[in-house]
Amino acid sequence: MGQIARYQPVKDKDVLELYWVLPCLEQEFRASPLNYLSHLIGHEGENSLLSYLKQEDYAMELSAGGDHELECLSDFTVSITLTKKGLANVDKVVNAVFKYVQRLKEVGPQDWVFEENRNIGTITFDFLEKSDPMNYAVGLARMMPTFKNPADLGVMLKQKYVASEYKPELLNQAMDVLADPSKCLIIVASKSFEDASLPIHEKWYKFNYSLEKMSDERINELRAPQVPDNGKKLDLPPPNNLIATKFDVLPEDESLSARP
Repeated sequence: MGQIARYQPVKDKDVLELYWVLPCLEQEFRASPLNYLSHLIGHEGENSLLSYLKQEDYAMELSAGGDHELECLSDFTVSITLTKKGLANVDKVVNAVFKYVQRLKEVGPQDWVFEENRNIGTITFDFLEKSDPMNYAVGLARMMPTFKNPADLGVMLKQKYVASEYKPELLNQAMDVLADPSKCLIIVASKSFEDASLPIHEKWYKFNYSLEKMSDERINELRAPQVPDNGKKLDLPPPNNLIATKFDVLPEDESLSARP
């Protein structure tokens, strides 16, 4: 960690990824702290990281999410599809990411954000479209080893969408890792990279890449990143007052149904 990797992708698409390894959170499925972070960092509305980057003409798309590996660690990735201007200013894009993450750490976990995310997840789960039964059953079977206690099986179906326990200490733990640039692997993919700048050859997948350690100066810059004021704030999103709360089917009104 604390390194920068560059490589040429197969697709002609400029992408920046920031990757962190976290303590294993797989058994914290009732709290789902990574979903909370994904909800905020991947937000696309007011005060969001993506809105700031779009204002600078640095990015077209952004996604954020976490996963669990081998029952021993969790990880979190922020993936940004860059414009050509964003690729030319990739250090400034990274600065903005760390500025936003450190803002989240500064304000700390917010119970209203947790409740809002839970309400959205509940609606998503309650109105899911039917999927292929066999694939759904296989997916559940693969998840079952994670739910070691019979009492946990009751939340298996909903845990992907709905967190039932608010644990700010887990969120603080994860934010501490994400705010530390020495614990981040930065990956930049672009067709524009010259082969001469990618001196390492990967034996099995047969491609060239570069890998270098970030300087202490750069790491210190990212611990207190400076970003220009472009009129877009990097902060928590405003509360969403448009989340539905009533789902009753309205009675039929013949006067409204008389005409298309």
